[in-house]
Amino acid sequence: AKLKVLSLADKVADHLIKHGWAIIDNFVPLDVVRRVKIEAGLFKEHYEQSEIWVGKHADVGAHLSVPNVRGDKVLWLCGGHNSAAPEGVTRSVKTI
Repeated sequence: AKLKVLSLADKVADHLIKHGWAIIDNFVPLDVVRRVKIEAGLFKEHYEQSEIWVGKHADVGAHLSVPNVRGDKVLWLCGGHNSAAPEGVTRSVKTI
């Protein structure tokens, strides 16, 4: 089993080097993917639209929400953003 994992790891590493991405079929069991999707949906009101930094330097610029550039959303777990993580989300993420 260890040799099989090492062989797969070598193939993935080679593909990453060559193409910059790799697909590993069945890497995460489907039941885990479904549970994570359901749980993530429970917190959708706490997600924030992602922002991009517009500016030449770190100290001069602004964060802007531009959905056609970056359309994902973020659930902040640290509590230091506009909407802090809801009670229990940190515990839930750790148990997955």
